[in-house]
Amino acid sequence: MKRQLFTELRHCGLNPIPRHGSLLLSLLTALAACGGRTSLGEETDLLPSASGRGGGTSVAGSAAGGASGSGIAGAGLGGGGVAGIAGSGSAGTTSGGTAGVPSAGAAGVGGAAGMPNVPLWRKSTQAYCGTPGAALNRNPIWSDARGVYMLTSTGSTQSSIDFNAGTGWKLASQSQKGPSLPSLTGFVGGPLVEYGSSACAITLVDGSSSSCSAASSQVTSVSIVDAKLGYAVYQDRVLRYDGMFWTQWGPPLEAPSTYAWGVWASPETVVVVADEARIFLQQQGELRLQKGVPDGDYRATWGFAANDIWAANTIGQLVHYDGQGWSLAGTIGGECPGIRSLWGSDGVLFFATDHSVGMLKGTQVQSILAYPCDSPISVMGIWGNSKQELFIALQAFDEIESECGGIQLKWFDGSTVKPL
Repeated sequence: MKRQLFTELRHCGLNPIPRHGSLLLSLLTALAACGGRTSLGEETDLLPSASGRGGGTSVAGSAAGGASGSGIAGAGLGGGGVAGIAGSGSAGTTSGGTAGVPSAGAAGVGGAAGMPNVPLWRKSTQAYCGTPGAALNRNPIWSDARGVYMLTSTGSTQSSIDFNAGTGWKLASQSQKGPSLPSLTGFVGGPLVEYGSSACAITLVDGSSSSCSAASSQVTSVSIVDAKLGYAVYQDRVLRYDGMFWTQWGPPLEAPSTYAWGVWASPETVVVVADEARIFLQQQGELRLQKGVPDGDYRATWGFAANDIWAANTIGQLVHYDGQGWSLAGTIGGECPGIRSLWGSDGVLFFATDHSVGMLKGTQVQSILAYPCDSPISVMGIWGNSKQELFIALQAFDEIESECGGIQLKWFDGSTVKPL
């Protein structure tokens, strides 16, 4: 029953967070917040604990009587391919002699060989490790020129944001009053934005302080344009931020029972995507329901310009708006193709499904990271700084109480996926 509830909540766009009480009760409570809504998708398993995923570690031998110690390679159980995490080397101890020399760890089963103190991202040498009990909702990762931010939850309104400027992970902030089931975005060079469901569904986080910025039942997406302009969606409403307050922008979205899932905006354009092939585009100062949109329940949108807008749905379709109309530009193959997140840079569009990450370059769909539909790995979100710096968040809900909370972070440098 718990596995089925996990699946229903993920299709709703929510992820259950363990509370201090019963896990099953938490699942039922979160499902009630979802309103019983589910989206098209496939049941997925949950990934194993983070321990033992990477390459082997190396332990230098100890030296006695002046002899140098010899390095002993430790064999780790790797996750395979790009999922392997590099091992680490440590110097040996001495007893009247010279310290042993650290050696690189042997390759784990399916993983890469460990190397001592090799940077993973910029100058950071330690992979992210969450705390037991921490969980991710959709889109928990965000970045700008300052570095990468990672949002986790440990209670109904308790959240933590970790930060990596390229030198290692550290705690940036903690909150006891933010939204439940939160996602993360931010103002470039400014405050971060947590959004989700609760009496305070949008919270601004600036350093160690946070403030309730907007109240609604459940905010499903936020798009920040600049310090004085942003948009958010919940149910059939659009909110607009003017640098001070979030207020309802325009009337409710037309068409009966519209439920908006995604929003993207620029200074001159706003696009909102929803269920049942409903896409709304700002035209002549108001949002208008688009015609000729390919069928599907739309979950994410991104744009490069007013005449270069993208939307993605739960049957794996990427559709494009060229300023004149909407057309199908690409389809993700496989048995679980539903697209949940989009992000783009320099004309390259990246997408994430429950079990894969890929990119669209021109008319070619290319895989970056892919797992079978019954894989235990779940992709939770993507964001980036450039097409050579894409960040990926992964988690397993059945390993929340284990080491690192079952969370893995990775980054894509344009050609290879590495630990973050």
